[in-house]
Amino acid sequence: MLHALRYLVIAAAAGSCIALGPAGAGEPGAEAPRQSRPQQLAQACRTLCVEEFNACQRTCESTTIRIDCQNRCQVRLNLCTSACR
Repeated sequence: MLHALRYLVIAAAAGSCIALGPAGAGEPGAEAPRQSRPQQLAQACRTLCVEEFNACQRTCESTTIRIDCQNRCQVRLNLCTSACR
């Protein structure tokens, strides 16, 4: 699962990278400093982890022992986000 998630993160980050020209310091409307590529990938990875967590939480709504399901979702989220570094 994490291997597939990493592949999706890399593909998403590569597809969303836009080359921006350098902005002058203090110019009105200047672009915010860009994150480095590793930061972009880590952020995209964390975003996917949260989306997966939310989907997991939705499955807990139909379970009889909801707290166990939510704990499993939290563990999966923790493992996923720790792999994003």
